[in-house]
Amino acid sequence: METFKKVFLNGNVRHSSLMKRKISDLFDTGIVSISADASLHDALEKLIEFDAQEALVQDSPDTIEGVLYKSSILKLLDTPGSDPFNFKVRSLVDRRMCLEPDTATFGEIVSRMALGLCRSTVVVDRLGRPVQILTPAKLLSLLGGTHYPVPAEKAYS
Repeated sequence: METFKKVFLNGNVRHSSLMKRKISDLFDTGIVSISADASLHDALEKLIEFDAQEALVQDSPDTIEGVLYKSSILKLLDTPGSDPFNFKVRSLVDRRMCLEPDTATFGEIVSRMALGLCRSTVVVDRLGRPVQILTPAKLLSLLGGTHYPVPAEKAYS
């Protein structure tokens, strides 16, 4: 997150044309979704299956509980004495997220994330459906030329 803050708050990026572009023009849509009551084993399998680093945690299509990061599961796996597969997804949900419409600009999303208001941003379409999870790594990838495409068939509920 420190690199993210340095690049976007202190760098020349804040004045680039990228900052004015709509986020929907920069990233493909597609999201992995999982129930808060699912096991961490099931969650990890789904993240691996869809080659995703994070999943949206929902109890219903209308309720967003937070974001589950693959790195959180892997960290728990490395913790001596823990039995991570007896845990439910709910135990690792990160609720530090922002919701933004797909019409928000790259700059608007970066500003909120750089100030520490959210660890990730869930982008929703005009009907309020989640279509993308943005993290600092994905936003930084635009500067380095790495693109994170997620084909529509990877949308999973």
